[in-house]
Formats: sequence, C-alpha cells, structure tokens
Amino acid sequence: WYRSHRVQSRKLRGPARLEFLRDGVATWLDTLPSITYAAIEDGSFGSEGRLFQLGGVQHIIQLELWKRVEGAVIEPAPLQLKKFQTGKPGALKEWMIEAANDFIKSVDIPPAGDPMLYSSPWPHRVIKDDNIADAIGLARIAHALYTEEVTTRAEAEVVVALQNSNRIHEVP
Repeated sequence: WYRSHRVQSRKLRGPARLEFLRDGVATWLDTLPSITYAAIEDGSFGSEGRLFQLGGVQHIIQLELWKRVEGAVIEPAPLQLKKFQTGKPGALKEWMIEAANDFIKSVDIPPAGDPMLYSSPWPHRVIKDDNIADAIGLARIAHALYTEEVTTRAEAEVVVALQNSNRIHEVP
C-alpha cells in the first residue's frame, strides 16, 4: 500500500494531494483497534525545508486521529520528545535511535498462550531509522500520559510539562 500510494501521491499537488493523503491516513487508521491516546510530534520551527507544507499533512493526521481517539491527541514538542526518549532535550538523531533500540530490547510482553512467560517481542530487531525511533518515543509518551508510569526523572518532567500545557487535546 505505502509504496504504490507514495508514487501516486507524488503526481498530485495542492488540495488534491492533501485529500489523497487524508484518505490514505483515514483508511489505515480504520484498520487499527481502538485508540485511547495518540501522539504526533509538533513541528520544529528550527527545521529548514517545507515546514509549511508538512504542517498541512500534520494537521490532516491530527484531524483524522481526533475523529478516532477515545482520550486525547498529544502534541509534544521535538525537545520534549528528545528529552523523554534520551534524557537530553538536545539529543542527536543517533541518540534517539540508540534509546529506541534500548527500549525495545527491554520491553516485556506476555506471549500469546502463557501470560506467565515474558520476553521482548523484538529480541533481534534493530532500529536504524530516526523516524521509527521518534515513533517509539511518541508511543512511549502517549503510554506514560495514559498510565502515569514513568521510569526516569526526564520522563516525569516531560509528562508533567505536557499535563500543564495546551499540548494535550482531549476529545469531548
């Protein structure tokens, strides 16, 4: 799906491309089980490039999430994501990747069939893409806000900062 749609979306421009992307995001989200909290990284105003155009895509994703979540859409700032994941707000991409790999190797999930046995579902998985590392961090932030479970001071500081901000958009 992703590859064929990526080629097709490159041919479209302006509102037609945004509509195409919205429909693709909506279709994908509809395949997921219920979503309680979702996190999407806020734009980085220090980034160069087409931030304005990316903002349109980000808002489409936020809107489609908003229609489907039961709890809230969370918009952590890039510095909050970095601090939560690595303990350092100015973390490099490589540090984010390393932290994501450390996390996935430490996760204990009961395997299907025997809830008394726990093991990482990804024992040999290695994250190499910084976007996937960011996605893991965003999922962890959403989980921490939902469960109020944190393991480090940096995680707790980010959760408290988000709870006291306008970055959590509760669904009415």
